Amino acid sequence: LVALALFTATMAWFALQWAILPHTDRWRPQIEAKTSQALGTPVRIGAIDVQSGRFGAVLTLRGVALLDAQLRPALELPHVVASISLRSMLASIVYRELRLAQLRIDGAALDVRRDASGRLLVAGIVFDDARSDGAADALDAFLRIREFAIHGGSLRWTDEKRGAPPLELSAVDLVLRNTLRSHRLQLDATPPPAVGERFTLRGAFTQALLARPSDWRHWSGELYLDAPRIDFSRVTHAIDLPFELDRGAGRARTWFDLKEGVLRGVTADLALRDVSARLAPTLETIEVRELQGRVSGTREAGATSVSLRGVTLVAGNGVRWSPGAVDA
Repeated sequence: LVALALFTATMAWFALQWAILPHTDRWRPQIEAKTSQALGTPVRIGAIDVQSGRFGAVLTLRGVALLDAQLRPALELPHVVASISLRSMLASIVYRELRLAQLRIDGAALDVRRDASGRLLVAGIVFDDARSDGAADALDAFLRIREFAIHGGSLRWTDEKRGAPPLELSAVDLVLRNTLRSHRLQLDATPPPAVGERFTLRGAFTQALLARPSDWRHWSGELYLDAPRIDFSRVTHAIDLPFELDRGAGRARTWFDLKEGVLRGVTADLALRDVSARLAPTLETIEVRELQGRVSGTREAGATSVSLRGVTLVAGNGVRWSPGAVDA
């Protein structure tokens, strides 16, 4: 059985190297049709080039675009490099689906939006309803890629439910590494100068062994954000925060604790000025000139708790307050 499996894998590798990959560009219309069907959104590919090696193959795709329902480019990929290793090819045979060792995209322009009904659309794909339109299978395949990377990309976030102007990020660098049970990511991006400086977002998540990778509602782990300078008055209209922050600018380092896809806790090291915030619905609004220190909040069984550590407040009237440790 082992010999038969090795023989089958070897023949499949030879067929891939000499019979399939050299003619890939001829099948571009069929590839576009199959990909569009799998993702549930129109896909266009300009050209496909293939370079075969002894222990792998590299596919280069140019001019890739995913279109939304209005046939607008929701995701533009000028240059895509997909690597197939012997290991990924064996996995493709076992699981009967294409498994990539690495996928690298240069200069991607991604459109992410929340429509008026609250649905999240990523590159024209309805993320919240992925299970009903077949996109979950494509998302599963994506999250099984060993390494996914974007270099020099851009991202446009539009919240139609809020009716807010779009928020655009440039110089986006993203690395996502996946294993059987874990997903790790790092995102570095630059917002407009009026919003802030280049920030870093890192995440480390685990999931159940037999769970589908796309079932993110069962992911558990930590998300970390480091924003050296951010103007919340220009951000809060575009994103949802775990607490109310109407005004404030400065530095924020924040840890988000998620369990089974639900936000359970937030810890933030803040150095802000001109702040107007309310940490919990039951608490009054805080108006301060300066805020420094660590603020934490947790939510368990419907109850919310807030703690302050090393916090210094300078109120609007100039009074300084250093409470030390406070739990509420």
